Amino acid sequence: MNIVVKGKHLQENQALEDFALKKATKFYHFFPEIIKIEIELKSETGHRGKETDFFADIIVKVPGKTFKVTDTERDMYKAVDRAVDRMNETLRREKDYQKGRAKRSLRRFSLKNIDLLAPFKVVNKRLFRR
Repeated sequence: MNIVVKGKHLQENQALEDFALKKATKFYHFFPEIIKIEIELKSETGHRGKETDFFADIIVKVPGKTFKVTDTERDMYKAVDRAVDRMNETLRREKDYQKGRAKRSLRRFSLKNIDLLAPFKVVNKRLFRR
């Protein structure tokens, strides 16, 4: 498990770091083969210097792909929470896409090579024994 939490323009806050680490462990539910998770927390002065905006950038690297999510809020915990939710949604969509793609390729393979299944009979694209 390689999770890195970085901060820019922030005071050191162990509670915030623990919060981000706890939330980031949820990503392994979708992709157990995650190589690295980077969480970058930033603080910048808002529009016209009135309020502070907090940014949470999350980068998840899996074999063959890299996912990045950025979120901005007035509260750092909210920014981390929303960024984690968006990353969970992104990873879930990717996992569903991969599952569907595997099913489609299997279906194409089975329909192309239907003559290899001589002892079976095809009825409504389902296989039944004769």
